Amino acid sequence: HHGFGANYPRAVTELGWPVYSSTDELRQSAWVTRSVLLAAALGSDPICWYNLENGDNEGGFPPEADFGLYRHGRTRPGAPIDPKPARDAMAWLARVGVGSTFTGAVADVTLHAPEEGRFALQFHGPNGTWRVLWSLEGHAPASVDAGSHLIVDHLGNRVEERPITTAPQPIFLLNQEP
Repeated sequence: HHGFGANYPRAVTELGWPVYSSTDELRQSAWVTRSVLLAAALGSDPICWYNLENGDNEGGFPPEADFGLYRHGRTRPGAPIDPKPARDAMAWLARVGVGSTFTGAVADVTLHAPEEGRFALQFHGPNGTWRVLWSLEGHAPASVDAGSHLIVDHLGNRVEERPITTAPQPIFLLNQEP
């Protein structure tokens, strides 16, 4: 048996989006979260981001210098190396995802309906089962009954407001603090 479904190792290399034009830093951070989660769900390992820091033509065209998880960099001596939201998203994914495996899509069609732009994935890790949910831009969000779950946004910040709805930025429903 050959093809995509074959049991071969998969690696995702040079994954990323530049902050340029309609892709702002928040959108970049949401896309990195969603893409890493989907790649992990497909069994990809490793998943590599391109590029650690912005280059010396930051903000220029072509936008090759704007893929970084950090603004500025070693090419501009004395400039601060400031983390972008995508760095925070990657740090949160590393924290929550360590030792976790994908267990499937959430069976509730009000939460997981890819054809309607809603995604809900479930993982199991050292701190129990956790879910991550999002809806695509331009699609109807889902209202989520979070119950007693700890809610964390895609940058690792606690979300206290209730009720919650899905958005392009993923939200995590955890049983306990990772």
